[in-house]
Amino acid sequence: MIAGIQRRLKVGRGSAGAVSVAVALGMTGCGPASGGSVGEPATPAPLHASPAGTVLAIGQKPEGITVDPATGLVAVATRSPDAIVILDQRGTVIHRTSVTSSARHLRATPAGGILLIPAERAQRLIGLRLPDGDVALDLAVGRQPHDVVSAGRRIFVTNEFSDSVSVIEGARVTATVPAPRQPGGIAADGSVVAVIGVRAHILQTFDAESLQPLATVAAGRGPTHIVGGGGRFYVADTIGNAILVYSGGASLSLVARISAIGTPYGIALDSTRGRLWVTLTGRNVLEGYQLTDGGLTAIAEFPTP
Repeated sequence: MIAGIQRRLKVGRGSAGAVSVAVALGMTGCGPASGGSVGEPATPAPLHASPAGTVLAIGQKPEGITVDPATGLVAVATRSPDAIVILDQRGTVIHRTSVTSSARHLRATPAGGILLIPAERAQRLIGLRLPDGDVALDLAVGRQPHDVVSAGRRIFVTNEFSDSVSVIEGARVTATVPAPRQPGGIAADGSVVAVIGVRAHILQTFDAESLQPLATVAAGRGPTHIVGGGGRFYVADTIGNAILVYSGGASLSLVARISAIGTPYGIALDSTRGRLWVTLTGRNVLEGYQLTDGGLTAIAEFPTP
């Protein structure tokens, strides 16, 4: 749903404390909890290169971001105050809507027109109509809803501190699926849904229709985010400084481990061009990879704020 967007949008660090984002990426964080290691973005090094692209100041701490396929509008979640900022692809702010809690991830529905917002502190999933920002959905889910994806007729929300995934159909929660400890990133490829247990360091898949588990495999030293398409899932192993490539859904297998030095974090798949984009937060760069049969080949690198 964000594939095919060529123009990058970055938000510069200024007096308001804004940080960089990219239209091609849903760059988001995983909340803290007690226990084993959880991947987090690096403490950024000083800038040594001018950021590529256009730099815009839109508000405090922009984090979640997506593009609506129906309208082409860009939605960004900001903090202090918690809000959703809607921009056109020229970077012009056309609407700003207050929300009950900040969101680390945003996702537009596959058909477009509805923006899905996991409101973490409010423990709710909010749906806003685009472009006007009217509320179309407001549901209680689990503790610390973090990421969201659509698959078939259903919406799936990871609840980090409930170790579960909420299943939404129509305008209600119809089921709750157990998930690996502290589920963070979630993705879908056809009828297969994949979720990352950021504290369990596990990738688990289940069927979007039957909700039955399919496969569970180890996922590096500290995975955080995931995207899927074309029969594969791509995982940012943030602590392990690598991108993990898995094939299959019913029986996952590790196809490749690609070194990505610089604390990889935000990740997005451009299925149209066969490219993967990853933020290397420790190096202040956006890395581009070409999808190959064997895994990934690095093809581009852009400096960021």
